[in-house]
Amino acid sequence: MIEDYSKEIQDFIKNIGLYVFTKYFNNLSESEILQKCSNNSVEDIVQNYEEQLTYLKFTNSETIQEMKNNNQNILNQKQQIIDDLQDRIVQIKSSESENIENIVAQKDKFHELEKQNLLNKISFLEKEQSVKNLIEERFCDKKDFNNPTEQGDYAEKILDDIVYKGLSFDDKVKIQDTSDYGGSGDRIITFSNGLRLMIEVKNKDPVKKSDIDEFEKHFTQDFKETKIDMALFLSYRTTQIPQKCKAIIPTYQENGKVVYFGMDSTLDKEQKKQKIINTLEEIFKIYERNQTNLEIEKESENSKSNIYNMLLKELRDNLSCTENSLKESKTNITNLEQRRIKIVKQMNAIYRIIHQENIDVDKSLIDTNLYKGEIIEHVREWLSKADDNKKKDWKKNMKKEIKDTWSEYDIGILTRLKRSDIDNTN
Repeated sequence: MIEDYSKEIQDFIKNIGLYVFTKYFNNLSESEILQKCSNNSVEDIVQNYEEQLTYLKFTNSETIQEMKNNNQNILNQKQQIIDDLQDRIVQIKSSESENIENIVAQKDKFHELEKQNLLNKISFLEKEQSVKNLIEERFCDKKDFNNPTEQGDYAEKILDDIVYKGLSFDDKVKIQDTSDYGGSGDRIITFSNGLRLMIEVKNKDPVKKSDIDEFEKHFTQDFKETKIDMALFLSYRTTQIPQKCKAIIPTYQENGKVVYFGMDSTLDKEQKKQKIINTLEEIFKIYERNQTNLEIEKESENSKSNIYNMLLKELRDNLSCTENSLKESKTNITNLEQRRIKIVKQMNAIYRIIHQENIDVDKSLIDTNLYKGEIIEHVREWLSKADDNKKKDWKKNMKKEIKDTWSEYDIGILTRLKRSDIDNTN
């Protein structure tokens, strides 16, 4: 019995009993507790709970094992996932390495293509610049210069190029630079037909009078020293030659020995070169023709007397015939004038009757100027009789008086009359 134990053991037993009671009966009511205790002894109750505890332990053991197995499967799956991920990472790293190599290779290839494209563009630009330079050199006319010397040299060089490349009408032409000499212009061209042409080139707009004065001074001296046969003033940028002409075409002065020619600034370089060539050819041919005429004149020098005798005889005979015709004409004129006077008198007489009697005739048969004289006479007569007040507005006042007696034709002539017509006594 409990009394057989010491107090400490008794307290321990009580505590164990309370623990068991609390564990197994804590959730039961008093009636439920008494019911269980009445039907079973403490041993039975304990044994019953021990059996339940054993069952629970077994059951829990299986559950725990199942949970362990499940957890192990989950762990295995996670590990597989981890392994797969690691493999994937390895593959990705390998793929990335290949991609990087490909990217590097493509980048190098792109750089090479880009480099080649750049070289192609440079080559194209060089060719384009070459073509541009060719076009500018041949067609584009330069207009901006650093100084007057460069401006003058530009046009002179074009003239040199034209001659050096050869002229179709003269393959033996020569050109001499005389710009550094005293006088003689800028160039002297010697043609195969013997023509020595001094050329003064001006590449400016406007050309000044001082430029013309200098040109005249040069060719006067050169003609005096027989250095040249003809002189050309070539204006490269304008056709306006001050105090001379507007030389749209070659203009010849000084008995055809001095030529002025200018070109419009709107023409391109090639057009100007062609005009210069055409002008040189024209001067060449005119000089050649003049030389031929001179030779003919020299050859006919011996027969000049006969020619002049023939001309004098012909002129004398023509003069005699003409004087006779004049005499006859004077007689005829006198007769005609007298006849005209008679006709005019007759017409005036008829006009007077037509006017006075207001006869309707074909107006196309009337000489208006003669008929007008008849009207003027009537106006003068009216003015001689009218007072000063009516004279102030003579035309209006006279129309009032004659409106019922004059024809519309006569009134129309009156309307067109001026006071000067009335006052004129001729």
